[in-house]
Amino acid sequence: MATDDFFEEGRDASRVKAEIVVKYLVAWGRVMASQTRGHLLYFDPFAGPGAYADGSRSTPLLCLDAAIANMQLAQQLVMVLGDRDQGYCEELRGHIDETAGIETLANAPIVVCDDVDHDLAAMLARTDLAPTFAFLDPWGYKGLSLDLVNSLLKDWGCDCLFFFNYNRVNAGLTNPKVDEHVTALFGAERAQCLRDEIQGLTPDAREAVVMGALLAALKEGAGDFVHLFRFMTPDGKRTSRYLVFASKHFLGYEIFRDITAKASSYAEGDVPAYTYTALPYQAGLFDHLIMEDFKDELARHFAGRTLTAKAVYEEHSPGKRFRAPNYKTALRELEQEGRIAADPPAEQRKKNTMADGTRVTVPSRPKEAGHG
Repeated sequence: MATDDFFEEGRDASRVKAEIVVKYLVAWGRVMASQTRGHLLYFDPFAGPGAYADGSRSTPLLCLDAAIANMQLAQQLVMVLGDRDQGYCEELRGHIDETAGIETLANAPIVVCDDVDHDLAAMLARTDLAPTFAFLDPWGYKGLSLDLVNSLLKDWGCDCLFFFNYNRVNAGLTNPKVDEHVTALFGAERAQCLRDEIQGLTPDAREAVVMGALLAALKEGAGDFVHLFRFMTPDGKRTSRYLVFASKHFLGYEIFRDITAKASSYAEGDVPAYTYTALPYQAGLFDHLIMEDFKDELARHFAGRTLTAKAVYEEHSPGKRFRAPNYKTALRELEQEGRIAADPPAEQRKKNTMADGTRVTVPSRPKEAGHG
């Protein structure tokens, strides 16, 4: 598909993607505005023309609408939007100028027409950034690099979200013509190891290896707070793309995970799949075992320790599918099964609750429940 075709119409997946980005921008802005009165930056260097051929607004303009509607963002946010295509930039400027309420923004959006390349990443690496939420949505993967992501995450209050075109990257791994771009995504050593490791793997195993390599590469620069949201192809048979979120702060990670949990098309055993698919979900026979296995894992991980319910969640949840409500449910059930002790105990708490400050003690030799 040619780049121009992408903007022909807004598809369901594009709508979901835009909703996630806008919701996170507003939530991130609320947190940042409570901690600084200075500028906040929204950075999107792959913004495109801002609208589809049918007139519907795409992500950058929807973010602009959200900033106008939010009093704090309207005063503090600086939007820097760009694209390498001069025509797209002119079209984007026109849409911005025609946006209702644009005059209420304290800072007019900035549109920059330029390539996203090593020079940009190097410039950002040398710059002290204001708190920044960066959204990177390249067509394919040209311009997307670890250096760029790391340069956008290095300063306080900075989070990065990017669209990772798994289909294109998967094909590119064995195409020598795009070695440069694959290396920019994974790093030279990891990219070569990845090319060797995927040989002969099934599609599912290959995807797990590729995404594991990406997560490992990101965590070297971003810490543990990396989260994936998957988009399936229209037939629901394979992965198309991922939204990849990276932050150095647990709160941003938690907020983004909660947003994408609600955007998920289905859950397995009350655990969000963090997946969007247009097809209806058929519950699996063993979905209920997800929580049983989760409880066993908690009992093993925290064996011999006493800590608060909140500490359990914050220590264990990075990189996991489970949200705060899942942790509280698991801890309550472990207590009911006599596998952990809680202070205060259940009879002294409101029914079906587990407050953040409740202290839980896990035996040194945890007992596992039968799943029969």
